[in-house]
Amino acid sequence: MRHGIITILCTFSCCCASFARSGNTAMPFLRTDFNPVTAAMAGAGSLHSISYASFGNSSVIPLSDKRFDATASYMCWAPDGLETTGFDAGIAGKVTEKIGISGGVYFGNGTTYEIIGENGRHEGTFRPSEFLVNAGFAYRITDNLSAGVNLHYAGQSLAKDADIKAFAGDLNVTYSHGGLRVSGGVKSLGSTVKSSSGDSYGLPASISAAAAYIIRSGEDHGILLALDGDCFLAGAFSAAAGVQYGFRDMLFVRAGVHMASKTAPIASHVALGCGVKFAGFHVDAAYLTANETIGNGFTVGIGYCF
Repeated sequence: MRHGIITILCTFSCCCASFARSGNTAMPFLRTDFNPVTAAMAGAGSLHSISYASFGNSSVIPLSDKRFDATASYMCWAPDGLETTGFDAGIAGKVTEKIGISGGVYFGNGTTYEIIGENGRHEGTFRPSEFLVNAGFAYRITDNLSAGVNLHYAGQSLAKDADIKAFAGDLNVTYSHGGLRVSGGVKSLGSTVKSSSGDSYGLPASISAAAAYIIRSGEDHGILLALDGDCFLAGAFSAAAGVQYGFRDMLFVRAGVHMASKTAPIASHVALGCGVKFAGFHVDAAYLTANETIGNGFTVGIGYCF
């Protein structure tokens, strides 16, 4: 069964690549890291955080030491560019020891701008918006291996009478052994969208891979080292490296570096963050810097897990 899942995933990835096309992609917000935990590591660490699993990789749920995790957060993206603010939430849990489910929502608004008609007259204002709704399912194939699938419904309105909507999906497998976890799959694969001018654009689909390793020193200290990378079917690439230090599983400090090619959905940046957890409740924050467009962006969230 395990070899069958891996074969299907590899074949699926090859088929996806055959449909790849060069050029820009639509709805880059599909690849925004809404999770304040992983955003603080510049997009790394996805294999050890399950509340936002429906946004990217639900296969991590059955392998997690948590049975349930839910988080809601506020995000300010690219405040020095086309500022977008939004609210999002993610939830994930184990139905049984082998089955996990997840869900998530996001809604964001851009900066309001004035509409000027062809005759130069003021025709009101418009505020761009975008949304994302997710659902995920995961199954534990063996003690160390699980697979997961996500479905997304997304929409975006960049101008008056110029709405676009699309369906997308993710397919991932994750292997865990001791303190090591590795994962691979495809993300954001879905339908093409048409602009108001009639041009067609694909979604920011990618072949993804991730690895993470936990180092523990007694019950007080823990270090998470994480790497996440994407090879986008449109020709771009990105990679993130992050680290998290935890003290008694209560206080956390995080940092990461995200490197990306010019046409990748998320630009290169550096991230910093922190978190605190007590009695199952956790508060986490991330700050993005070292980039003219998305620098000074941040996200902060509160959640509960057990």
